[in-house]
This record gives sequence, C-alpha cells and structure tokens, in this order.
Amino acid sequence: MPFASPRATTNPVEKIIDYARAKFAPTVANLITFRFFSGLRTSEMVALRWHSIDWNKKQVLIHEAVVKGLRKQTKTNKARLVSLNSRALDALERQKEQTPRAQLGSMASDVMNQAAPKDSQTIFADPTHGEPWADDKRFRNPFWVPMFKALGIRYRPPNHMRHTYATMLLMAGATPAYAAKQMGHSVEMFLNVYSKWLDDGQGDIEQAKLESFIGQNSPGTPPKKQRS
Repeated sequence: MPFASPRATTNPVEKIIDYARAKFAPTVANLITFRFFSGLRTSEMVALRWHSIDWNKKQVLIHEAVVKGLRKQTKTNKARLVSLNSRALDALERQKEQTPRAQLGSMASDVMNQAAPKDSQTIFADPTHGEPWADDKRFRNPFWVPMFKALGIRYRPPNHMRHTYATMLLMAGATPAYAAKQMGHSVEMFLNVYSKWLDDGQGDIEQAKLESFIGQNSPGTPPKKQRS
C-alpha cells in the first residue's frame, strides 16, 4: 500500500523526508526523497550513476541495475527514460553538492552513444563506507526500520516509495500509459498492479470528469426538471 492515497487525511511522506534530513547523512535523505519522487526500483536506484542524468532535458536514463552487488541489465532488460519532476531534481542537486565535481561524469546522451566512462561515480553511495549500496538490507536495517519506529508510523518496506510515486502520477491525472512508461511496466502490468487504487481512489474523480464532458459536449442532454 502506498504512503499516500486520495482519501488520506495526513501524508507521512514529508514527515519521513524531514526526519531523514534531520537524523541521517545527506546522501540518505537525498536518496529517500529522490525515490519517493522518481519511482525507481531498488535495483535501479543503487545502480544509478551521474552520467545517466540529462540536466537539460530533465531526464534520467535507466539502463542498468545492481542485484547482490553485481551490475546487470534492468529487470525488464530494457532501457527507459524517466522524466524528472522538481522534487526529484532538487534531491539530485542536493546530492551533487555532496559529490566532487570531477566525478560527476557526463550526460545521458553520451550513454546512448556508448561514450560515457564506465567508472562514472554512483550517485547514491552507502555513507557507512562510501561504497555503492550492495543491497536493500544495508539501507533498510540501519536507516529505514529505525526511522519508522522513531516516527510511530506503520511500517512499510522501501519498495512502497515506488508504489507511492505511481499513485502520485495517477492522482495528478497522468494516463496509465504514461505512468506505466515512467515506472518501467507494460500498461497491462501497471493496470494489474494498480487497478484496485484506480477503482477505489479515482472512481468519483473520473465520474465527475465524465459528467462535465457530457454536460459540455452532448447536445441531447435533457434539461433538469423544475420542482413544482
């Protein structure tokens, strides 16, 4: 279940981000923020390198993953371009301040042309020893789990940051086709995973859109009867 829904009275996302900024190393807080607002898989997040960011087009090229410490292709064996919103870009800008300028690498366009250096630095490194995250456990145990206990929030695993972003897309009015592309799903898979949210959370909104369209575009709409 995502952290926020259209029926939620409180949104714990900002509470989580604020706590991370106050209590953890900047790179951990930046990672959490970026993942909430980009929807990347864990394996894609830990594999992300600076040369995959296109600052001009506000995009990130997702073309590799890290599983059990080994770099490989993504889960779907396909590369994709993910558009970056303002919150995701802000997290990257903050993280860039933590990274020596000489190690930032080149642009995503260079990756497409196979011209980027293979040793371009990983964006989000484990602050414990400065190396890339080997797996989700090294993030979850020292940072994620204790944070939920401290905040008194019902625990959800880290991959629910991804689910939260998917629901944000739908709440903002993104089409399932666009949202699926951003998340690295087929439309069929995306609808299968998030159909319950679409049914439960969006029904009233979508019906209101339909009624508005009918009222403006249907010449045969009968007038409302006056009560006598």
